[in-house]
Amino acid sequence: MGLTYGMGFIFNTISVFIIISGLTLFSITIFLHKILFNKINSLSPQKIDYLVALILLVTVVFVIL
Repeated sequence: MGLTYGMGFIFNTISVFIIISGLTLFSITIFLHKILFNKINSLSPQKIDYLVALILLVTVVFVIL
């Protein structure tokens, strides 16, 4: 591909990919922060402990399978 389009094209394509990926990750992070954290703040500490335990259990099952 470098021979056909040149190294400049490959550099530009990789740069655009990195920038778009970063912006997407940033957008998802902001979205989750505004929605998810507001809901988590309304939960009691006991329910948050149950949520963390559930996430860890799902992770263990995923790793084992």
